[in-house]
Amino acid sequence: MNLLNKILGKPSDENKIEKSKISSSNNKRSVNIFDNVQVTIIDVSPNLYLVHRAARICVNKPIDNTLEDRKKYIKRLAAMGHESPLEHSNIVAVVSVTKEYIESLLSILEQAKYVNTYLSTTIQDGRTHLLIGGSIRGFIHLVREFNNRLYALPVKDSYNKASYALEALKEILYLTTEKEFLISLSKLNLLDEDRCNYELPAPISTNATYEDGELVDEEAVVVDLGDPKYKTGERVDLVYAQDVNKVARRIKEFGFNLVDAYKVCTMSFVFHNVSRSCANQMTRHRVAISQESQRYCKVDTSDEHNFVDPVTMQADGRYKDLDKSILYDEDGAVHKAKKDMFKPYDSLLSSGIVKEDARAWLPMNVTTKLMMTFNYKNLIQFIDLRMSPGAQYEVRLVAQEMKKHLESVSDDYSHLPITTPAAIATEELVEESVTEAHALEMDADEVIETTLEDMKPLDIKSEEGAKAYIEAHEELLKIKEEDI
Repeated sequence: MNLLNKILGKPSDENKIEKSKISSSNNKRSVNIFDNVQVTIIDVSPNLYLVHRAARICVNKPIDNTLEDRKKYIKRLAAMGHESPLEHSNIVAVVSVTKEYIESLLSILEQAKYVNTYLSTTIQDGRTHLLIGGSIRGFIHLVREFNNRLYALPVKDSYNKASYALEALKEILYLTTEKEFLISLSKLNLLDEDRCNYELPAPISTNATYEDGELVDEEAVVVDLGDPKYKTGERVDLVYAQDVNKVARRIKEFGFNLVDAYKVCTMSFVFHNVSRSCANQMTRHRVAISQESQRYCKVDTSDEHNFVDPVTMQADGRYKDLDKSILYDEDGAVHKAKKDMFKPYDSLLSSGIVKEDARAWLPMNVTTKLMMTFNYKNLIQFIDLRMSPGAQYEVRLVAQEMKKHLESVSDDYSHLPITTPAAIATEELVEESVTEAHALEMDADEVIETTLEDMKPLDIKSEEGAKAYIEAHEELLKIKEEDI
C-alpha cells in the first residue's frame, strides 16, 4: 500500500480515476484523474527495443530476437539498478489542469530539473497544459522524488500539489511502460503492480524470409517484432526517429506547435568505427549515452580497422604536404606508430591482467561503438557545433552523417532557434510587453501571438520561473480581450 492509500484509505468516488472517461484516438489516450486533472498520452517510442539495443551495445552483444528474451534482459537490468540505458526511451504526454490545480504542474516543474525532461506550458480553454517529454528513467525518478516529499508533509497537507502531480506521473507510466521497467517502483509499493500491464501490439508472423530484398525461404516462419527500420551509414546508423510532425499535430489542440514538438521528440543513433577521442567530444553533450565497455569487451588488436588514423584521414587535406617518411615505412603501406601500438595491451592480457586494467595501455584513437539519443533541438545544436570548421575533422564527418539522417526524416527544422534561448518571463518583462502591445498599432492577435512566442522559455528550471511564465500568459491574454 503506498503513502497516499495509507493516509487517505480508499479514494472517494470523486477522486477515483474515471476509467469510463478514458478515450483513445490514433494511439492518443486521455485519462481523467480526479475532477480537473487529465493526462493525455501523445506518443510512445519503441522503448523496449531502444533500451535493449542500448544495453547490448555496452557489452558488444547482438540484440535478442524475441520479445520475451528482451523483457527478461530488461528485468535483470532493472533488478540490478542499471537504469542508464532507460534514458534512450521517450514518452510524450500532456497534463491538463484547471486553474485551481496549477500548483500541481508547478510542482512537477520544480522537480524536473533533476531529470532529462523538457517541460513547457500553455493556457487554453480555461485549462493549463503541461507538455512533458522524457525518458522512463526520468519519470521513475520523478515518482520517487514526489513520494519522498509526501513523507515529509503533515497528514492534513498530504493531498496537496505534490500528491496530484504524483498521481498524474504514475498514470503516465501505467499507460506507456512495460512492467519490466517498473520493478523498483513496484517493490517499493509506489505503483500498483496490477495496473502495470502495458503491452506493445502482438508481433506479426510471416512465412517468408528475405535478405537484402531477395526471397530466401518462403516456408520459414519469421516474427516481425515491429522494430523500427534501421538505416545504416559509414560511421552513423539511424536507429529510430520519432515522428515530429505527428506529435506536432497531436499537441496543437493544447496550444503547442512544431517548435515544441522538436523539443520533446527524439532520434537515436548508433556510432561505430569512431575513435575514443572523437567519442569523448560527442559525449560532452547532455544526452542519453550508452558506450561499449572496455571493462567487459576485449579489443580485437588483429583488426587494423580498430584504430582511427587521423593522419591518413586527412592525407589529402591538412597533411597533403607532409613528408610521408616521417610516419610510414619505405613502401608507404604501414604506419610506423601502428606497428606496436597494441603490444602492451596484448602482453598484459596474456600475463593475466584483466581487461579493465589492461585498457589503460590502449591508444586514444582505438575504435568504439556507442548509442546516443537526442531530442531534435539538442540534435540540431550538436550538428551546428560539430560541423563548425573549428571542430576536429573526425567529429565533423560524424556530424555530417547525422545531418543526412536528420534530413531524411525532417526537412522543416531550419527555423528552430538553437543558439539563443528565450528569456524566462519576469514581472518586468510582462510589464514591458504589455506596454509595447498597447503602444503598437497592430492587429491585437498578431501582437499577442508574437509576444507569447518570444517569451516562451526553452526550459523552466524553478517554481518561481514557472509561476512568472504562467502569470505572463494570463496578463498578455487579457490584452487580447481588450479592444486595442
